[in-house]
Amino acid sequence: MRAESKRVRLIDIAARAGVSRGTVSAVLNGTENGIRFSRTKAEEIRKIARELDYIPNFSARVLNHLPSKTIGMQLDSEESVSHFLLLRAIERAAERVGYRLLIAGAHHSPERQMLNYRTLRQHGVDAVICHSNVLHDGLRDDGTVVVFSAEPVAGFSCVRQNFHAGFSAAIEQFHREGRRNVALVTSGHLQFDPVRARHRAFAELVPEAAEQIYTIDVGGVDSSGVREKLAVMLDQFLIPRRIDAVLLQNDSWALGLIGLLPERGLACPRDLSIVGYDNSYFSGCCTPALSTIEANFDACGEALVALALERIRNPEAPPRSVDVDTLFLARESCLML
Repeated sequence: MRAESKRVRLIDIAARAGVSRGTVSAVLNGTENGIRFSRTKAEEIRKIARELDYIPNFSARVLNHLPSKTIGMQLDSEESVSHFLLLRAIERAAERVGYRLLIAGAHHSPERQMLNYRTLRQHGVDAVICHSNVLHDGLRDDGTVVVFSAEPVAGFSCVRQNFHAGFSAAIEQFHREGRRNVALVTSGHLQFDPVRARHRAFAELVPEAAEQIYTIDVGGVDSSGVREKLAVMLDQFLIPRRIDAVLLQNDSWALGLIGLLPERGLACPRDLSIVGYDNSYFSGCCTPALSTIEANFDACGEALVALALERIRNPEAPPRSVDVDTLFLARESCLML
């Protein structure tokens, strides 16, 4: 039988780093002991802790009324796979300041969200980051809850995706290419604020095209069903209205639309400029390379962790919001060469 590995202690990390146990505690646990250290030394200590598989004793910290150095994260378990990039960004931002994540998932169920929130709290997390697709009113009573959203959420500190920024840059590109008849295609899930935010940004930027927003209900359909719905949209909406530029809900829909054009004697971008959303891995290597709007998740992750730490320090402060601009990436699908 393999012997149980010895638990790594703060003194073990201190010996490897050539510093005192107090310095290691200050770096890894945020202990207020007046010890000063450089950023380089702090990074070295965290690297050694990872190499030695150091596991903080969260229970002991909570019992001693110390911060657990852990942030709870509630994801929408049915969000697009691109949101794993947000999770990665939050995890990396948290690690840089000596925090870890505990993760839970919920979708369209305030009761499930509250149950998961309570579970995270039972594990001693110092703050909780939640998605805004569903929010239980009971979370408003906790000043250390931070929300990731696309619209303002009353009573919560939020990091908000600014769709207006990416949409504005894409529409400016359309106009530079002489496109004047622009449309927006989204899912029909208007109960979710990212969809509503897309509609609002488009209406503000192209007020004359308010009637040129098309929604597709893809609930319960597979990829072939989505293709059929895109074909209906193309034949009954884009072509009859002579749309020459379109913003789509995601890169997968944009790629599907590009594939449907040759069957109708059309081509992208000659006849239709197309911009997707997410900056998916395939978007830069398909033909034509797909223009897209990136959610800027790295900046969102940094902002969410910074706001969570701010709320941990002062949970009684008035809620505030931080906007993070989405980014337009111009590629061949909207560039007339």
